[in-house]
Amino acid sequence: MSFQMRDTDRDHPGTFFWQSKDLVLRNLDVHFLHGFGMVGQHSENITMDDVDFEVPASSGRSTAGFADFIQMSDTKGLIDISNSTFSNPHDDPINVHGTFLQVIHKEGRKVRVQYKHRETAGFPSFYPGDKVEFSLKNSLAPIA
Repeated sequence: MSFQMRDTDRDHPGTFFWQSKDLVLRNLDVHFLHGFGMVGQHSENITMDDVDFEVPASSGRSTAGFADFIQMSDTKGLIDISNSTFSNPHDDPINVHGTFLQVIHKEGRKVRVQYKHRETAGFPSFYPGDKVEFSLKNSLAPIA
């Protein structure tokens, strides 16, 4: 029988890919992660081949991490993850997503937005030339 308890702030990742392009990671063994494992933001074309997230059998532990092993946020291109092992994460083995922000103030054509998750902060969400879509919070249906 195994019990796992944690009160962890996922305050830093094991690796962080920021505005990277054509990144390749191969033949890596990851045995422990305090929070998130590999986080990619505003990056493009990431390849992970034979990246294994698991504890050594002799460790007595049953998980290598307390959050997502791989989290790609606001990335583009091809995210190729193959020939890899994900053993007992406390959250998603792989998570690929964008970031929703809540409008907290509107004045004319200007809006102020806010990250809503307490562990999300500190990175730009928009760049000049980006197209932004507004949606309803309760349904995520686009607003004309």
